[in-house]
Amino acid sequence: MKTAEKYKEYKGPEDLPGMLRPKDVSSYLGINATAGYDILKRSDVGSFKIGKKWLISKKEFLRWIEEQSQQ
Repeated sequence: MKTAEKYKEYKGPEDLPGMLRPKDVSSYLGINATAGYDILKRSDVGSFKIGKKWLISKKEFLRWIEEQSQQ
């Protein structure tokens, strides 16, 4: 049985990995894990699914955040 991974703290965009998983999105935004999955499932985010895993590139994620902040 796997133990839960500890969420990494991201201090800024430069700390983010090249590809983000829902837990990375959640940790960066300071939201719960379910909300991180919900964001990646949105059609306007630019994320994609490989098998059962949701991913988004750092570039697309930061673009989406910028877009959201201008609304």
